[in-house]
Amino acid sequence: MTTVLIVDDQTLQRLRFGMILEQHSDMTEVGEAADGAEAVRRPPNYSRTSS
Repeated sequence: MTTVLIVDDQTLQRLRFGMILEQHSDMTEVGEAADGAEAVRRPPNYSRTSS
C-alpha cells in the first residue's frame, strides 16, 4: 500500500487529487497540507485540513 500526503496551495486541487486517489485501492491518503512547510510540520497520519 502506498501512502500519500497531498500538498498544494489550492484547496480545490487537493480535493481533486483526493478524489483521484480514492479510485486507486493501492493508495491511501494520509493527509493534506497547503504548502511544504505545513507538510513537514505535520505528524504522520494526521487528518485533512481545510486551508
